[in-house]
Amino acid sequence: QPETGTTTTPAPDEEGETGGGDAAAAEQTIRDYLDGVAEGDAGKVCDQFTDEAKSELEVLGGCEEFFAEFLQVISEEQKEELRSADPEVEVNGDRATATVPSLEGDGEETITLQKVGGEWKFAENEAPGEGP
Repeated sequence: QPETGTTTTPAPDEEGETGGGDAAAAEQTIRDYLDGVAEGDAGKVCDQFTDEAKSELEVLGGCEEFFAEFLQVISEEQKEELRSADPEVEVNGDRATATVPSLEGDGEETITLQKVGGEWKFAENEAPGEGP
């Protein structure tokens, strides 16, 4: 007599959605970025950008220099908000978008990531303080 309550069907992945692996990887990039900001680690922040996005910051002295200066003015309240952020990632092919807390005050901003060489990176320079 077979046992009841046993199954050989594997459990669905935690994401429960198509592209779950990509969504999780893109979310990790965002978390690394947010952690870098909260820790004041400009190198960690810049590691999350594509080379193209980093090159856009060359006019401001370079990515790490820009963020090293900018990160000095992030409040403890903002850092805590970044640490506790729970970004929802939407993947569409080799692009992903997510909403994260804004670094320029209250509210949220949408960020765009791109899959480059198997890794998710911030695709566009959306550095805080750079309006049109």
